Amino acid sequence: WHLDAARALYARAVADGWDADGRPGFVYTVDFEGRPVAHTRMWWVLAEAMGAAAALHEATGESGYEDELARWWAAAERFFVDRGAGSWHHALDETNTPDPTVWGGKPDIYHSLQAVLFPGRPMTPSLPFVLREEVR
Repeated sequence: WHLDAARALYARAVADGWDADGRPGFVYTVDFEGRPVAHTRMWWVLAEAMGAAAALHEATGESGYEDELARWWAAAERFFVDRGAGSWHHALDETNTPDPTVWGGKPDIYHSLQAVLFPGRPMTPSLPFVLREEVR
């Protein structure tokens, strides 16, 4: 039942969050009917979608998840990856323009790094364990 629940949660998040206001990207918050409440696009939301798509592809082998992972990467490259100053922009406004009002700077890279490391790796026993074994 875990896989069915993960698939349903992922599908609902994509249906409610992606392009929810008619513009590319995952809106930060939707209400109980799936309508956008906060139109900001946060880097960690997209990074988590990437990790979920990679995990679901690994678990199911279904190419649709791989296709969505490619779509999320294209959005990251287009809007979030900051080639000039490095790292990712952490917040974008509803037009996908970097927005410093949430916080200034780039306080962490955890989610972005995880999005890079998840695809193509086994889901178990854990990502840190798998990475440790890869460097041995």
